[in-house]
Amino acid sequence: LVPLRPFVLRYYRIVWLCAVVSWRVGCASLAVRGRSAAAADALWEMTHRVNARFVYDTVASLGGFWVKLAQATSVSSALPEVYKLELAQLQDAMPADDLPSVHRLLEAELGPEWRSSVKLYDGPPLGSATIAQVHRARLRVVREGGRVEEVEGVVKVQHRHVERSLLIDIGASQIVALLASFAFPHLFQDMRVVVKDLSVLTRAELDFRIEAQSQATARELLAASELGGAVFVPEVFPALATRRVLGMEYVEGENIKEVRRRGASELEVTRIVTALVDAFSLTMHGEIFNCDPHPGNLLVETATGRLAVLDWGQARRLSPAERTAYTRLFMAVAMEDTLLMREACADLGAPQSDFAGPPDPMPNTMVGTLRFLLRDTKQAAQARGDFEQLEAILRQVKGGADADVQISGGVEEICRGALLPFTKTVNLLFEVASSLDVSLPLLQRLISSGYAALLAASPFDVAAELREQLHGPPRFVLAPPLPPAAPRPPPGSLAASAEASLLALHAEGRLLGAQLCVLDASSGGVIADIGLGHTSYLT
Repeated sequence: LVPLRPFVLRYYRIVWLCAVVSWRVGCASLAVRGRSAAAADALWEMTHRVNARFVYDTVASLGGFWVKLAQATSVSSALPEVYKLELAQLQDAMPADDLPSVHRLLEAELGPEWRSSVKLYDGPPLGSATIAQVHRARLRVVREGGRVEEVEGVVKVQHRHVERSLLIDIGASQIVALLASFAFPHLFQDMRVVVKDLSVLTRAELDFRIEAQSQATARELLAASELGGAVFVPEVFPALATRRVLGMEYVEGENIKEVRRRGASELEVTRIVTALVDAFSLTMHGEIFNCDPHPGNLLVETATGRLAVLDWGQARRLSPAERTAYTRLFMAVAMEDTLLMREACADLGAPQSDFAGPPDPMPNTMVGTLRFLLRDTKQAAQARGDFEQLEAILRQVKGGADADVQISGGVEEICRGALLPFTKTVNLLFEVASSLDVSLPLLQRLISSGYAALLAASPFDVAAELREQLHGPPRFVLAPPLPPAAPRPPPGSLAASAEASLLALHAEGRLLGAQLCVLDASSGGVIADIGLGHTSYLT
């Protein structure tokens, strides 16, 4: 049972936070009326600065679920910069428990002889986040064959009372959900379901044994892939994994954002971010992926430059059917295919309405919104401009939609159930890349691994099938076929070389479709005329 006094006090502080921030914003809205643009900007800057510090102080002292929300929000390009700077401190700079409390918890979890396995270094923890704090230590681990080895490692120790606080916060967060729906009706209609789903993800972080299993699975997946030399997951030690304690290898490195601050070259930063996105492309179509890639969980190893992905508490395991559904979801967004979107959502347990009911533009809205989330990454200032443009469009659509076909639901429709880990992860990837001023084709890179897997799992020889489509009767591969094209180009010609290159890219999952026409500049004659790939169900 949750004690009544802390329950009431935490609820009160959240209500007070919402009331104070709303009141200050309302006062600023009235104060800027009739003022010059410069004066209005100065007033808003002052209001945001005061509010940002107030929000940080309150959330830092509350801890728990609120810090999780703040961490995800801190990288959002929709926020004014001053909020991002304040909330970014919550990624790994939360107040830490004192050392005697850490010792008591280690004894409770590992037994009275815990010092024989864990030798903590003196000094403060390496970092302290929402659920736990991390201490550097010498760890005594038993390898295969019974060989005992001492290694440099870290111990992740859960904060005191965090589980109790989390239960309170999940209830109080409904207030914030209602406030978001009230403040931004053109974006959200009912965020309470989203907050509830997010709380389920957060609750799973309380058992470090589950995290250890997820981390070990992800480590094996990445190590066995071609990305093993660029991205890795630290090793966990099962003998030091309990519900509230987790031992793993120590990684000497720097936060991914520090790479940009220390003056790394554009090429190096782009390489690191590209490796990050490609790793998530692989894991989002594999057995497991991390749903929490905020900067505090991304470390660049000093010695090798490899990217370490930390904190696998918020991880989602995927069944084979779900992996296929996620890939089809990516493909639906790429091809703006609402029928494929419906099928993918249904396979993920989030079915959309069918044609038997009244007109429902929600699948079209979802395709557009997901395409916005998966847009190319860009500089932070441009990314904020994108969000402002989307907000203005949605405000206009909500206010001017035809009465017979009103848009039902809000942006929260893409953040429910099995779609929540998907949208949360791709949004964080976009924000991390954009905050580092790296431009990448996010959708293209995220779809590649899953698309290649679909091709590999196909019962057809896909390259041969596509050639058959080009030069013979059309046949079904993974989507409706293309109509027959021109006769086979002669061997050694430009057209034959171009066709071979495009087919190779398609087989690797780097190309959905292409059209190529080459004309002779002098005569205007056609040198090459090629079309291949997958068509959408809707034309």
